[in-house]
Amino acid sequence: MIRLKYFDTIRHLLRSGKASDPYILKVTQEKIINNKLNLDEIPDPLYHVRIEDYVEIDENIYYKTREIKSNQFYVEYDNGVVYFNPTEDGKTVKIEYKGRGVLQFPAERIWVHNPNPWVVDNLQEFIDFIFEKTQEITEYIEYLKNLVKKKIDEMDIHIAICKKQTDECKKISEDSLRVKKETEQARDKCIDTTNESIVVTQGCIQATKNCDEQTKIAKRELELLEIDRLHTKIQWLTGKDVKTLAEIEKMYPCSEVGDCVVTTNGEWYRWNGVKWQFITNITGGITLATEEINGLLSKNDFVKLQDIEKNAQKNYVGEEAKNALPFYVHTKTIVFELPLNKFKQGVQDVFVKFPMNGQITNINAICQKPSVDFTSIQVQKIKITDFNKGLDNWINICEDNKEIIFDYGEYSSSKCSILNNKVNKDDCFRLNFKHVGNGIENISVYIDILI
Repeated sequence: MIRLKYFDTIRHLLRSGKASDPYILKVTQEKIINNKLNLDEIPDPLYHVRIEDYVEIDENIYYKTREIKSNQFYVEYDNGVVYFNPTEDGKTVKIEYKGRGVLQFPAERIWVHNPNPWVVDNLQEFIDFIFEKTQEITEYIEYLKNLVKKKIDEMDIHIAICKKQTDECKKISEDSLRVKKETEQARDKCIDTTNESIVVTQGCIQATKNCDEQTKIAKRELELLEIDRLHTKIQWLTGKDVKTLAEIEKMYPCSEVGDCVVTTNGEWYRWNGVKWQFITNITGGITLATEEINGLLSKNDFVKLQDIEKNAQKNYVGEEAKNALPFYVHTKTIVFELPLNKFKQGVQDVFVKFPMNGQITNINAICQKPSVDFTSIQVQKIKITDFNKGLDNWINICEDNKEIIFDYGEYSSSKCSILNNKVNKDDCFRLNFKHVGNGIENISVYIDILI
């Protein structure tokens, strides 16, 4: 039987986001401290974090420029931390977001390592170590207090002796010099005792400062461990077999940071919070199959493959293989993703180059939030030679007034009338917003090209 040292579990107190367990709308007021603030819960990235008088910047823009303007903020959706420009420090802002819940980690599940002066197993032991040292310091301070009291009592005794000797000096004149000498000696002892008391007191003060410094260091290491945990978390997902990355994205649309899936061909993917990242192929260490042993293929299947006739089925290559494929395989799609809640009228700052010859067969678009009036978008193209020369020879693909049009309250565009459908290799495409409807958000445009 496996004996576990620790029994505290990691609690995933997260909502599913379904109708039976929806994300909770949170509206709070928080103060910006050290250019950032922490949300009570992990926010929903689809709903986004909304802050009055501030604009959220995209993660790609932030990692490219590493700059946050005074009217902007950046959100880490993995741990609920919001970052601001240093000029905004100390301000109180109103925040709105949908909370997904929290992740609670017991201290015994968080590992720490401090090579000098101690090495500990986990955060709980590190905290117990701090408490133990605090108790030792407290006992040492108590010991110093008793020592000071003892020295003061000794000083009082010496003072009493001095007084008695002074009285004797008054009575016995012949002993005056001796009494004076003893008095001076007693006084010196009092001074030494006082100096010792001062040294002991300074030691107590220094010990207290050292305790405070160690507490700050432990708190900082705890914060760094929380960040490292998000980057190293691994959680295997089980379910139906998946063959490709596309099937993974379809089967697990709401993944969490650290979720891992292995395809049937041994490719290992991990969700890093933004995309499914390829890690490695775990079949690389498996031997090939032979007639005697199993490997990447069973030995029985290996024998069957050896017996297949050479001309059992024609192997297509080149154009023959291309023509043998079904129609939908010849269709490639250009996708314009515009995740914005406010668009400018005119040409957008997104360009796409298509690397093959082809023919445009269909153009359509969808949006996440419709407008209160119509939105009109024209798709334009230009030859790569003109594009490289900076010429403005852009050609409208759709017929005027029959381009991409979102009618009032519609999530999908109406059917376009394609005027110029021919596509040459390396042609560039862009979008021109002829009219922007009020309130429309997050538009995706799809251009199907038959190659």
